[in-house]
Amino acid sequence: MSNIEYIPVEKNIAQQSFLFNVQLALKSNGLWFAWIAVLPGCAAWGATRDEALMMLTQTARAYVRHLISSGDCLPDTIQSVNAPVVAVTL
Repeated sequence: MSNIEYIPVEKNIAQQSFLFNVQLALKSNGLWFAWIAVLPGCAAWGATRDEALMMLTQTARAYVRHLISSGDCLPDTIQSVNAPVVAVTL
């Protein structure tokens, strides 16, 4: 008989996902620049489009956490969902 341990899953954990439109531009130096217009200064660079998006995701997460922890309001135009989200961009 194997020793199987069941790990309880916590229910009703509050999670909020924020949805942003992202702007992307390929610069003349070959780097990708990505930014979120509704979050002033929230931008990132990457060697590829995917890298720029990955870096922007990390930057936006830190940006939003800072706004919330500082008691600042998020712009009204930001869409949010009270659940984890998986986004697929093609």
